[in-house]
Amino acid sequence: MAFSSFSLLPGCCVLCRRLTGRKLDLCEACEQDLPWLRHCCRYCSLPLPSAETLCQECQLKSPPFSGVIAAFEYRFPVSRMIHRFKENRGLAEGRVLTELLAREQSALLDRLDQADNTMLLAPVPAYPATQRRRGFNQAEEIARTLAGKLSLPFRARLLRRHAQRTAQKQLTRQQRASNLVGIFSCGSGLNGKRVLLVDDVVTTTATLREISQVLYQAGADDVIGIALARTPKENNGTA
Repeated sequence: MAFSSFSLLPGCCVLCRRLTGRKLDLCEACEQDLPWLRHCCRYCSLPLPSAETLCQECQLKSPPFSGVIAAFEYRFPVSRMIHRFKENRGLAEGRVLTELLAREQSALLDRLDQADNTMLLAPVPAYPATQRRRGFNQAEEIARTLAGKLSLPFRARLLRRHAQRTAQKQLTRQQRASNLVGIFSCGSGLNGKRVLLVDDVVTTTATLREISQVLYQAGADDVIGIALARTPKENNGTA
């Protein structure tokens, strides 16, 4: 499955449903109203006031990954668009957000890739039961589209998720990290590679932290998270 196969109302805005007159299925007014991520922690991209460069957690201890790239804060209407994308097969919403992410971050990603030409994209694997219910893994769809737009290698099955445990959204921030220990593995060696680990939303960074350790054990030199949206601090304990 690919985003290009699903466009329920081509040429119409996915939010206001008006004709856009653009290639993107989002009108200019709705695009300007999106909660763009402008000021954030330079490690984990947690939204911050403009005067700050590191969140409190990253000041106390540097994360195992070298950064998180995101386009939006996880707030309305992006939160609703991502929910439709995942739960209602809203492929048009997913495609729009992914194209905006690629557009906004293409210069940064080009600079990273030009540094050593070892970058590849890999999606966070979904719970098997969740993927069967939805019929797709949203992170894989995002990663595949980004790979095409950015001309980067794409490894859809690089990572495996082994166990179905309590859903992360039902847990506190502290419980999330322990819930993920040991459930991911890497299917191949990554000597010298820089991995862009793709997900739809970064909430507490627990998943990114756990998978980063797995990728480093497989030989990766660097791990960078990339997502459509980053959850603000007031929402990231249980959402």
